[in-house]
Amino acid sequence: MFVIPRALISFRCINKFTVLQSLNGLRSVFLVESKSTITSIDYSINSSVARSNWLITKLSKEGRICQARQLFDKMPEGDKDVITWIAVIPAYIRLGLIEEARKLFDRVDSSKNVAWTAMLNGYMRSNRIVDAERLFEKMPVKNVVSWNTMVDGYVHNGMVNKAFDVFDEMPDRNVVSWNTMVTAFVQCGRVEDARALFDKMAKRDVIVDSDGCRVGKEWKG
Repeated sequence: MFVIPRALISFRCINKFTVLQSLNGLRSVFLVESKSTITSIDYSINSSVARSNWLITKLSKEGRICQARQLFDKMPEGDKDVITWIAVIPAYIRLGLIEEARKLFDRVDSSKNVAWTAMLNGYMRSNRIVDAERLFEKMPVKNVVSWNTMVDGYVHNGMVNKAFDVFDEMPDRNVVSWNTMVTAFVQCGRVEDARALFDKMAKRDVIVDSDGCRVGKEWKG
């Protein structure tokens, strides 16, 4: 089911990407705690990896990255799973500490696709487009999420034509792919391109996301 915001239908673009960009502006309220220490966590055989992951995730989401990293470093390397890595890497990215995120990323098992996608998103959100492109080229497996991350990243940086080039190359697309590209065209005033792309969609049921009411199956221009 394709979701188009009411604002998009009236050619104003207040959508989930706008909201995400606004939320990104809040990252300055997070504090990096450089002097905090945690020494009471037991990582012995009786300790729960799940609980450790929960604590690391909680601290990371609170912006307490130094505490989260201390717990992360205390965990035996063999106990770290994809949840552990993904709790810390995006936290560094949210704080703008891209190099620290990359150092951790370089230690992750290359088969963990979600870590690659997190790093791609970090580079794109930091306007490090070349770094994102290089990383994308090296990805052992590219899934629809990683492709969508590149498309959205180009849109975020105002490179709509490049976003469409990548969209056009995608072997598979989902609702996020279509929504990102159609919205991008409308945002920059390319309504006819948006309409043409909309007409190519395999499924054209439309929902207005503000109140959930059905709009219909045709373009509402």
